[in-house]
Amino acid sequence: MANKLDIINTVEYKIHLKETINVSDSLLTTKEYYQKYPRLIILNIIIILLSSLLGLYLRGVTGIIVGIVIGILSFLYLPSGITKVREIYKH
Repeated sequence: MANKLDIINTVEYKIHLKETINVSDSLLTTKEYYQKYPRLIILNIIIILLSSLLGLYLRGVTGIIVGIVIGILSFLYLPSGITKVREIYKH
C-alpha cells in the first residue's frame, strides 16, 4: 500500500496579471427620469376628442377620414407631454 505522500503530486504555476483601469471613464453618474408637461397632455387629449366629435358631426366616410387625419396630425406634430431625460455627469 502506497503512502499518501507518494500519491499527491504538487504543481506550481506562476501567473502574472496586469489590468489597466481608466479612472476618468469610471467616474460617470447617470440620472434618468420622465419629465411631464400636464398642459400638453390635456391639449393633446382635447384635440383628439374634438377631432372625433368633428368626424361624428360630418358623418359618413368623410367624417371618419377627417377625424382620423386630425388625430394622427395632432399626435405627430404636437409636442409630447412626457419626455424621457437622461443626464450624464462627469466627475
